[in-house]
Amino acid sequence: MKRFWLLSLVLTIALTVFLTACGSGDNNAEDTSSNTETESATESTEAAEPAEPVTLKLLYWDPGHQEVMEEINAKFTEENPNITVELEQVPGDQYDSVLRTRLLADDGPDVFMYFGGGAYALGKDGLLADLSNESYAENVLPGFRGGVSYDGKLYAVPLNATTTATFYNKAAFEKAGITKEPENWAEFLEVCEKLKQAGIVPIARGAKDAWTSLHEPGPMFAAFVLAKNENFQMDRYEDKFKFSTNPDVKNYFNQYVNLINKGYYDKGVLGVGHTQAVQEVADGRAGIMMGIMNFYGELVAANPNAEFGYFALRNEEGQYAVSGAADKAIGVWSKTKHDAEARKLVAFYAKPDINALFLTKTQMLPGLKGITPDLAEPLKELIADNEKVDTVFTWFDGQWGGPAVDAHRTGVQNLHAGNPDVDALLAAIDKAYDDNKSIITPPTSK
Repeated sequence: MKRFWLLSLVLTIALTVFLTACGSGDNNAEDTSSNTETESATESTEAAEPAEPVTLKLLYWDPGHQEVMEEINAKFTEENPNITVELEQVPGDQYDSVLRTRLLADDGPDVFMYFGGGAYALGKDGLLADLSNESYAENVLPGFRGGVSYDGKLYAVPLNATTTATFYNKAAFEKAGITKEPENWAEFLEVCEKLKQAGIVPIARGAKDAWTSLHEPGPMFAAFVLAKNENFQMDRYEDKFKFSTNPDVKNYFNQYVNLINKGYYDKGVLGVGHTQAVQEVADGRAGIMMGIMNFYGELVAANPNAEFGYFALRNEEGQYAVSGAADKAIGVWSKTKHDAEARKLVAFYAKPDINALFLTKTQMLPGLKGITPDLAEPLKELIADNEKVDTVFTWFDGQWGGPAVDAHRTGVQNLHAGNPDVDALLAAIDKAYDDNKSIITPPTSK
Protein backbone atom coordinates (compact mmCIF):
# COMPACT_ATOMS: atom_id res chain seq x y z
CA MET A 1 0.00 0.00 0.00
CA LYS A 2 2.86 2.43 0.82
CA ARG A 3 4.56 1.64 -2.52
CA PHE A 4 1.35 2.38 -4.41
CA TRP A 5 0.91 5.69 -2.58
CA LEU A 6 4.52 6.72 -3.29
CA LEU A 7 4.23 5.87 -6.98
CA SER A 8 1.04 7.92 -7.23
CA LEU A 9 2.79 10.92 -5.63
CA VAL A 10 5.72 10.72 -8.09
CA LEU A 11 3.37 10.57 -11.09
CA THR A 12 1.35 13.51 -9.79
CA ILE A 13 4.46 15.66 -9.41
CA ALA A 14 5.69 14.72 -12.86
CA LEU A 15 2.31 15.59 -14.40
CA THR A 16 2.28 18.97 -12.63
CA VAL A 17 5.77 19.82 -13.98
CA PHE A 18 4.71 18.82 -17.49
CA LEU A 19 1.58 20.99 -17.45
CA THR A 20 3.50 23.97 -16.07
CA ALA A 21 6.08 23.64 -18.83
CA CYS A 22 3.34 23.71 -21.45
CA GLY A 23 2.12 27.11 -20.22
CA SER A 24 -0.32 28.30 -17.60
CA GLY A 25 -2.81 29.54 -20.25
CA ASP A 26 -3.49 26.01 -21.60
CA ASN A 27 -7.08 24.81 -20.97
CA ASN A 28 -6.28 21.07 -21.10
CA ALA A 29 -6.45 20.73 -17.31
CA GLU A 30 -9.95 22.24 -17.22
CA ASP A 31 -11.08 19.99 -20.11
CA THR A 32 -9.78 16.91 -18.29
CA SER A 33 -11.74 17.89 -15.16
CA SER A 34 -14.87 18.41 -17.24
CA ASN A 35 -14.53 15.00 -18.88
CA THR A 36 -14.08 13.35 -15.48
CA GLU A 37 -17.28 14.97 -14.21
CA THR A 38 -19.15 13.82 -17.32
CA GLU A 39 -17.90 10.24 -16.86
CA SER A 40 -18.95 10.29 -13.19
CA ALA A 41 -22.40 11.57 -14.10
CA THR A 42 -22.73 8.84 -16.71
CA GLU A 43 -21.72 6.17 -14.21
CA SER A 44 -24.24 7.60 -11.70
CA THR A 45 -27.00 7.52 -14.30
CA GLU A 46 -26.21 3.92 -15.16
CA ALA A 47 -26.28 2.94 -11.45
CA ALA A 48 -29.70 4.57 -11.01
CA GLU A 49 -31.33 2.61 -13.84
CA PRO A 50 -34.42 0.72 -12.58
CA ALA A 51 -34.20 -2.98 -11.84
CA GLU A 52 -35.32 -5.43 -14.48
CA PRO A 53 -39.13 -5.89 -14.52
CA VAL A 54 -40.34 -9.09 -12.83
CA THR A 55 -43.80 -10.67 -12.87
CA LEU A 56 -44.64 -12.89 -9.92
CA LYS A 57 -47.39 -15.48 -10.20
CA LEU A 58 -49.49 -15.87 -7.05
CA LEU A 59 -51.83 -18.87 -6.83
CA TYR A 60 -54.84 -18.93 -4.47
CA TRP A 61 -58.24 -20.62 -4.20
CA ASP A 62 -60.76 -18.40 -2.40
CA PRO A 63 -62.61 -16.13 -4.87
CA GLY A 64 -63.86 -14.07 -1.94
CA HIS A 65 -60.29 -12.87 -1.34
CA GLN A 66 -59.65 -11.61 -4.87
CA GLU A 67 -60.60 -7.98 -4.23
CA VAL A 68 -58.45 -7.48 -1.13
CA MET A 69 -55.52 -9.37 -2.68
CA GLU A 70 -55.65 -7.15 -5.75
CA GLU A 71 -55.62 -4.13 -3.44
CA ILE A 72 -52.62 -5.45 -1.53
CA ASN A 73 -50.76 -6.38 -4.71
CA ALA A 74 -51.30 -2.87 -6.09
CA LYS A 75 -49.82 -1.38 -2.90
CA PHE A 76 -46.87 -3.76 -3.23
CA THR A 77 -46.18 -2.76 -6.84
CA GLU A 78 -46.45 0.91 -5.86
CA GLU A 79 -43.56 0.35 -3.45
CA ASN A 80 -41.74 -1.98 -5.86
CA PRO A 81 -42.36 -0.56 -9.36
CA ASN A 82 -40.33 -3.28 -11.08
CA ILE A 83 -42.45 -6.12 -9.63
CA THR A 84 -45.93 -6.98 -10.90
CA VAL A 85 -48.09 -9.62 -9.24
CA GLU A 86 -50.31 -11.82 -11.39
CA LEU A 87 -53.16 -13.59 -9.54
CA GLU A 88 -54.40 -17.03 -10.55
CA GLN A 89 -57.38 -18.70 -8.86
CA VAL A 90 -58.00 -22.46 -8.73
CA PRO A 91 -61.22 -23.81 -7.14
CA GLY A 92 -60.77 -25.10 -3.60
CA ASP A 93 -61.80 -28.69 -4.30
CA GLN A 94 -59.17 -28.93 -7.06
CA TYR A 95 -56.51 -26.75 -5.49
CA ASP A 96 -54.31 -29.32 -3.76
CA SER A 97 -54.07 -31.70 -6.71
CA VAL A 98 -53.56 -28.92 -9.27
CA LEU A 99 -50.90 -27.21 -7.17
CA ARG A 100 -48.97 -30.38 -6.39
CA THR A 101 -49.07 -31.47 -10.03
CA ARG A 102 -47.62 -28.16 -11.13
CA LEU A 103 -44.97 -28.10 -8.41
CA LEU A 104 -43.78 -31.61 -9.22
CA ALA A 105 -43.70 -30.72 -12.93
CA ASP A 106 -41.45 -27.71 -12.14
CA ASP A 107 -44.22 -25.38 -13.30
CA GLY A 108 -45.14 -23.92 -9.94
CA PRO A 109 -46.23 -20.36 -9.11
CA ASP A 110 -43.59 -18.14 -7.54
CA VAL A 111 -45.77 -17.57 -4.49
CA PHE A 112 -48.84 -19.51 -3.44
CA MET A 113 -51.36 -19.84 -0.67
CA TYR A 114 -51.89 -23.16 1.04
CA PHE A 115 -54.13 -24.59 3.72
CA GLY A 116 -52.62 -23.28 6.95
CA GLY A 117 -52.99 -26.56 8.81
CA GLY A 118 -51.01 -28.56 6.25
CA ALA A 119 -48.32 -26.31 4.80
CA TYR A 120 -45.74 -28.19 6.89
CA ALA A 121 -46.18 -31.19 4.57
CA LEU A 122 -45.05 -29.18 1.54
CA GLY A 123 -42.07 -27.96 3.55
CA LYS A 124 -41.25 -31.54 4.46
CA ASP A 125 -41.38 -32.46 0.76
CA GLY A 126 -39.04 -29.61 -0.21
CA LEU A 127 -41.70 -27.73 -2.18
CA LEU A 128 -41.69 -24.59 -0.03
CA ALA A 129 -38.69 -22.36 0.65
CA ASP A 130 -37.38 -22.01 4.20
CA LEU A 131 -38.54 -18.69 5.69
CA SER A 132 -37.04 -19.19 9.14
CA ASN A 133 -34.58 -16.30 8.85
CA GLU A 134 -37.10 -13.73 7.65
CA SER A 135 -37.87 -10.83 9.98
CA TYR A 136 -41.50 -11.85 10.51
CA ALA A 137 -40.75 -15.49 11.44
CA GLU A 138 -40.94 -14.84 15.17
CA ASN A 139 -44.34 -13.19 14.82
CA VAL A 140 -46.19 -16.42 14.02
CA LEU A 141 -48.53 -17.22 16.90
CA PRO A 142 -47.46 -20.45 18.66
CA GLY A 143 -50.91 -22.01 18.36
CA PHE A 144 -50.74 -21.91 14.58
CA ARG A 145 -47.03 -22.53 14.06
CA GLY A 146 -47.37 -26.31 13.88
CA GLY A 147 -49.27 -26.23 10.60
CA VAL A 148 -46.68 -24.09 8.80
CA SER A 149 -43.46 -25.50 10.28
CA TYR A 150 -41.53 -28.74 9.97
CA ASP A 151 -38.43 -29.87 11.82
CA GLY A 152 -38.10 -26.44 13.42
CA LYS A 153 -38.20 -24.50 10.15
CA LEU A 154 -40.89 -22.06 9.01
CA TYR A 155 -42.22 -22.67 5.51
CA ALA A 156 -45.26 -20.41 5.27
CA VAL A 157 -46.85 -17.38 6.91
CA PRO A 158 -50.36 -17.86 8.37
CA LEU A 159 -52.17 -14.78 7.09
CA ASN A 160 -55.30 -15.63 9.02
CA ALA A 161 -56.78 -18.26 11.27
CA THR A 162 -60.19 -19.80 11.54
CA THR A 163 -62.19 -21.86 14.00
CA THR A 164 -65.51 -23.66 14.03
CA ALA A 165 -68.52 -21.37 14.34
CA THR A 166 -72.30 -21.37 13.95
CA PHE A 167 -74.06 -18.29 12.55
CA TYR A 168 -77.73 -17.46 12.12
CA ASN A 169 -79.92 -14.93 10.36
CA LYS A 170 -81.46 -12.71 13.04
CA ALA A 171 -84.52 -11.86 10.94
CA ALA A 172 -85.22 -15.57 10.38
CA PHE A 173 -84.99 -16.26 14.12
CA GLU A 174 -87.33 -13.34 14.83
CA LYS A 175 -89.84 -14.57 12.24
CA ALA A 176 -89.82 -18.03 13.88
CA GLY A 177 -90.32 -16.52 17.34
CA ILE A 178 -86.90 -17.53 18.62
CA THR A 179 -85.77 -15.18 21.36
CA LYS A 180 -82.96 -17.19 22.95
CA GLU A 181 -79.82 -18.81 21.54
CA PRO A 182 -79.60 -22.57 22.29
CA GLU A 183 -77.39 -23.61 25.20
CA ASN A 184 -77.52 -27.38 24.69
CA TRP A 185 -78.46 -29.90 21.99
CA ALA A 186 -82.09 -30.23 23.06
CA GLU A 187 -82.56 -26.46 22.77
CA PHE A 188 -80.84 -26.51 19.39
CA LEU A 189 -83.36 -29.07 18.14
CA GLU A 190 -86.18 -26.86 19.45
CA VAL A 191 -84.78 -23.93 17.48
CA CYS A 192 -84.63 -26.06 14.33
CA GLU A 193 -88.24 -27.16 14.80
CA LYS A 194 -89.46 -23.59 15.22
CA LEU A 195 -87.66 -22.56 12.03
CA LYS A 196 -89.17 -25.48 10.15
CA GLN A 197 -92.68 -24.65 11.37
CA ALA A 198 -92.17 -21.06 10.20
CA GLY A 199 -91.42 -22.28 6.69
CA ILE A 200 -87.69 -21.61 6.99
CA VAL A 201 -85.07 -24.26 6.24
CA PRO A 202 -83.44 -24.74 9.66
CA ILE A 203 -79.86 -25.53 8.53
CA ALA A 204 -78.32 -24.61 5.18
CA ARG A 205 -76.04 -27.22 3.66
CA GLY A 206 -73.93 -27.11 0.49
CA ALA A 207 -73.43 -30.86 0.10
CA LYS A 208 -72.91 -30.63 -3.66
CA ASP A 209 -69.37 -29.50 -2.86
CA ALA A 210 -67.70 -32.54 -1.25
CA TRP A 211 -65.26 -30.44 0.82
CA THR A 212 -68.13 -29.06 2.90
CA SER A 213 -68.51 -32.40 4.71
CA LEU A 214 -65.40 -31.42 6.66
CA HIS A 215 -66.31 -27.81 7.41
CA GLU A 216 -70.08 -27.43 7.62
CA PRO A 217 -70.69 -30.16 10.26
CA GLY A 218 -67.46 -29.21 12.05
CA PRO A 219 -69.10 -27.56 15.10
CA MET A 220 -71.13 -30.75 15.67
CA PHE A 221 -68.08 -33.02 15.58
CA ALA A 222 -66.22 -30.68 17.93
CA ALA A 223 -69.08 -30.72 20.44
CA PHE A 224 -69.97 -34.42 20.32
CA VAL A 225 -66.48 -35.93 19.93
CA LEU A 226 -63.59 -33.58 20.66
CA ALA A 227 -65.19 -32.04 23.75
CA LYS A 228 -65.26 -35.52 25.30
CA ASN A 229 -61.80 -36.75 24.28
CA GLU A 230 -59.04 -34.17 23.99
CA ASN A 231 -56.56 -36.84 22.82
CA PHE A 232 -58.91 -38.14 20.14
CA GLN A 233 -56.50 -37.88 17.19
CA MET A 234 -53.53 -39.47 18.92
CA ASP A 235 -55.63 -42.19 20.51
CA ARG A 236 -56.97 -43.20 17.10
CA TYR A 237 -53.48 -43.09 15.60
CA GLU A 238 -52.23 -45.40 18.35
CA ASP A 239 -55.18 -47.77 17.73
CA LYS A 240 -56.69 -47.30 21.16
CA PHE A 241 -60.04 -47.41 19.38
CA LYS A 242 -61.56 -47.57 15.91
CA PHE A 243 -63.95 -44.96 14.57
CA SER A 244 -66.59 -47.69 14.35
CA THR A 245 -66.22 -48.63 18.01
CA ASN A 246 -65.98 -45.15 19.49
CA PRO A 247 -69.37 -44.29 21.06
CA ASP A 248 -68.89 -40.53 20.67
CA VAL A 249 -68.16 -40.79 16.95
CA LYS A 250 -71.19 -43.05 16.45
CA ASN A 251 -73.35 -40.63 18.41
CA TYR A 252 -72.17 -37.72 16.26
CA PHE A 253 -73.14 -39.47 13.02
CA ASN A 254 -76.44 -40.70 14.49
CA GLN A 255 -77.31 -37.14 15.52
CA TYR A 256 -76.41 -35.97 12.03
CA VAL A 257 -78.75 -38.57 10.51
CA ASN A 258 -81.42 -37.43 12.96
CA LEU A 259 -81.18 -33.88 11.59
CA ILE A 260 -81.67 -35.24 8.08
CA ASN A 261 -84.62 -37.42 9.08
CA LYS A 262 -86.37 -34.55 10.87
CA GLY A 263 -86.13 -32.41 7.74
CA TYR A 264 -83.85 -29.87 9.33
CA TYR A 265 -81.66 -30.00 6.22
CA ASP A 266 -83.22 -29.30 2.84
CA LYS A 267 -83.87 -32.57 1.00
CA GLY A 268 -82.11 -31.26 -2.09
CA VAL A 269 -78.76 -30.45 -0.45
CA LEU A 270 -76.83 -32.73 -2.82
CA GLY A 271 -77.74 -30.29 -5.57
CA VAL A 272 -76.84 -27.23 -3.51
CA GLY A 273 -73.31 -25.80 -3.57
CA HIS A 274 -71.73 -24.01 -0.64
CA THR A 275 -72.15 -20.55 -2.19
CA GLN A 276 -75.85 -21.20 -2.69
CA ALA A 277 -76.21 -22.41 0.90
CA VAL A 278 -74.58 -19.21 2.15
CA GLN A 279 -76.99 -17.17 0.04
CA GLU A 280 -79.98 -19.01 1.54
CA VAL A 281 -78.97 -17.96 5.06
CA ALA A 282 -78.03 -14.47 3.92
CA ASP A 283 -81.51 -14.00 2.45
CA GLY A 284 -83.30 -15.59 5.42
CA ARG A 285 -84.64 -18.58 3.46
CA ALA A 286 -82.54 -20.72 5.82
CA GLY A 287 -81.85 -19.90 9.44
CA ILE A 288 -78.53 -21.45 10.45
CA MET A 289 -75.11 -21.83 8.86
CA MET A 290 -72.84 -24.27 10.69
CA GLY A 291 -69.18 -24.31 9.74
CA ILE A 292 -66.21 -22.05 10.24
CA MET A 293 -65.76 -18.37 10.96
CA ASN A 294 -64.83 -17.73 7.30
CA PHE A 295 -68.50 -18.13 6.50
CA TYR A 296 -69.37 -14.90 8.32
CA GLY A 297 -67.59 -12.79 5.72
CA GLU A 298 -69.34 -14.77 2.99
CA LEU A 299 -72.73 -14.15 4.59
CA VAL A 300 -72.12 -10.42 4.82
CA ALA A 301 -70.90 -10.29 1.22
CA ALA A 302 -74.01 -12.18 0.10
CA ASN A 303 -76.34 -9.72 1.87
CA PRO A 304 -74.72 -6.62 3.39
CA ASN A 305 -78.10 -5.45 4.72
CA ALA A 306 -78.81 -8.54 6.82
CA GLU A 307 -77.88 -9.02 10.48
CA PHE A 308 -76.26 -12.21 11.69
CA GLY A 309 -75.67 -13.66 15.13
CA TYR A 310 -73.35 -16.33 16.49
CA PHE A 311 -73.62 -19.07 19.10
CA ALA A 312 -71.46 -21.98 20.21
CA LEU A 313 -73.04 -25.29 19.20
CA ARG A 314 -73.20 -27.56 22.26
CA ASN A 315 -73.78 -31.25 22.94
CA GLU A 316 -76.38 -32.85 25.24
CA GLU A 317 -74.48 -31.78 28.35
CA GLY A 318 -74.05 -28.21 27.14
CA GLN A 319 -70.36 -28.70 26.29
CA TYR A 320 -68.71 -27.20 23.24
CA ALA A 321 -65.24 -27.46 21.77
CA VAL A 322 -63.27 -25.38 19.29
CA SER A 323 -61.59 -26.85 16.25
CA GLY A 324 -59.41 -24.66 14.08
CA ALA A 325 -56.12 -23.89 12.42
CA ALA A 326 -54.28 -21.31 10.45
CA ASP A 327 -56.41 -20.85 7.34
CA LYS A 328 -54.65 -19.11 4.47
CA ALA A 329 -50.87 -19.50 4.63
CA ILE A 330 -48.59 -17.96 2.02
CA GLY A 331 -45.15 -19.19 0.99
CA VAL A 332 -42.47 -19.19 -1.69
CA TRP A 333 -41.99 -22.03 -4.16
CA SER A 334 -38.57 -23.53 -3.50
CA LYS A 335 -37.70 -23.51 -7.22
CA THR A 336 -38.88 -20.04 -8.17
CA LYS A 337 -36.56 -18.10 -10.48
CA HIS A 338 -37.42 -14.91 -8.60
CA ASP A 339 -36.63 -15.90 -5.03
CA ALA A 340 -35.69 -12.42 -3.76
CA GLU A 341 -38.78 -10.80 -5.24
CA ALA A 342 -41.05 -13.62 -4.05
CA ARG A 343 -39.72 -13.32 -0.50
CA LYS A 344 -40.30 -9.59 -0.65
CA LEU A 345 -43.96 -10.17 -1.58
CA VAL A 346 -44.53 -12.62 1.27
CA ALA A 347 -42.89 -10.18 3.70
CA PHE A 348 -45.24 -7.48 2.43
CA TYR A 349 -48.29 -9.64 3.16
CA ALA A 350 -46.90 -10.22 6.67
CA LYS A 351 -46.58 -6.49 7.46
CA PRO A 352 -48.89 -5.55 10.38
CA ASP A 353 -50.86 -2.91 8.48
CA ILE A 354 -51.23 -5.07 5.37
CA ASN A 355 -52.19 -8.17 7.35
CA ALA A 356 -54.71 -6.09 9.33
CA LEU A 357 -56.21 -4.92 6.03
CA PHE A 358 -56.48 -8.54 4.83
CA LEU A 359 -58.12 -9.64 8.09
CA THR A 360 -60.54 -6.72 8.25
CA LYS A 361 -61.69 -7.25 4.67
CA THR A 362 -62.06 -11.02 5.14
CA GLN A 363 -63.24 -10.82 8.79
CA MET A 364 -60.81 -13.44 10.04
CA LEU A 365 -58.64 -14.05 13.10
CA PRO A 366 -54.92 -13.15 13.01
CA GLY A 367 -52.24 -15.83 12.80
CA LEU A 368 -49.48 -13.33 13.58
CA LYS A 369 -48.68 -11.35 16.72
CA GLY A 370 -49.53 -7.69 17.09
CA ILE A 371 -52.33 -7.53 14.49
CA THR A 372 -55.53 -5.67 15.40
CA PRO A 373 -58.15 -6.04 12.67
CA ASP A 374 -61.56 -4.39 12.87
CA LEU A 375 -63.91 -7.35 13.42
CA ALA A 376 -67.71 -7.47 13.59
CA GLU A 377 -69.51 -8.03 16.90
CA PRO A 378 -70.44 -11.71 16.25
CA LEU A 379 -66.78 -12.49 15.65
CA LYS A 380 -65.82 -10.75 18.87
CA GLU A 381 -68.31 -13.04 20.65
CA LEU A 382 -66.71 -16.00 18.87
CA ILE A 383 -63.24 -14.96 20.02
CA ALA A 384 -64.53 -14.62 23.59
CA ASP A 385 -65.85 -18.21 23.46
CA ASN A 386 -62.58 -19.43 21.96
CA GLU A 387 -60.66 -17.86 24.81
CA LYS A 388 -62.69 -19.86 27.36
CA VAL A 389 -61.46 -23.26 26.16
CA ASP A 390 -58.13 -24.83 27.05
CA THR A 391 -57.50 -26.36 23.64
CA VAL A 392 -58.10 -25.44 20.02
CA PHE A 393 -58.25 -28.80 18.27
CA THR A 394 -57.02 -29.42 14.74
CA TRP A 395 -59.65 -30.05 12.06
CA PHE A 396 -61.34 -33.35 12.88
CA ASP A 397 -60.35 -35.27 9.74
CA GLY A 398 -57.35 -33.12 8.87
CA GLN A 399 -55.00 -35.76 10.30
CA TRP A 400 -56.61 -38.85 8.80
CA GLY A 401 -54.83 -38.99 5.47
CA GLY A 402 -56.32 -38.47 2.01
CA PRO A 403 -58.08 -41.84 1.52
CA ALA A 404 -59.83 -41.67 4.90
CA VAL A 405 -60.90 -38.08 4.24
CA ASP A 406 -62.35 -39.16 0.89
CA ALA A 407 -64.18 -42.05 2.58
CA HIS A 408 -65.64 -39.61 5.08
CA ARG A 409 -66.79 -37.20 2.38
CA THR A 410 -68.40 -39.99 0.37
CA GLY A 411 -70.07 -41.38 3.48
CA VAL A 412 -71.62 -38.05 4.45
CA GLN A 413 -72.97 -37.53 0.94
CA ASN A 414 -74.46 -41.03 1.09
CA LEU A 415 -76.27 -40.05 4.28
CA HIS A 416 -77.94 -37.22 2.38
CA ALA A 417 -78.69 -39.58 -0.50
CA GLY A 418 -80.87 -41.70 1.77
CA ASN A 419 -78.33 -44.33 2.85
CA PRO A 420 -78.17 -43.80 6.62
CA ASP A 421 -75.95 -46.79 7.40
CA VAL A 422 -73.63 -45.25 9.97
CA ASP A 423 -71.88 -48.56 10.74
CA ALA A 424 -70.94 -49.04 7.06
CA LEU A 425 -69.75 -45.44 6.85
CA LEU A 426 -67.47 -45.81 9.88
CA ALA A 427 -66.15 -49.18 8.70
CA ALA A 428 -65.17 -47.60 5.37
CA ILE A 429 -63.33 -44.75 7.11
CA ASP A 430 -61.56 -47.21 9.41
CA LYS A 431 -60.40 -49.31 6.47
CA ALA A 432 -59.13 -46.31 4.51
CA TYR A 433 -57.36 -45.00 7.61
CA ASP A 434 -55.68 -48.29 8.53
CA ASP A 435 -54.80 -49.33 4.97
CA ASN A 436 -52.96 -46.03 4.47
CA LYS A 437 -51.44 -45.62 7.92
CA SER A 438 -47.97 -45.21 6.41
CA ILE A 439 -48.89 -41.89 4.78
CA ILE A 440 -50.47 -40.40 7.89
CA THR A 441 -48.29 -37.91 9.71
CA PRO A 442 -48.51 -38.56 13.47
CA PRO A 443 -50.63 -35.86 15.10
CA THR A 444 -48.38 -33.06 16.34
CA SER A 445 -51.07 -31.38 18.40
CA LYS A 446 -54.54 -32.01 19.71
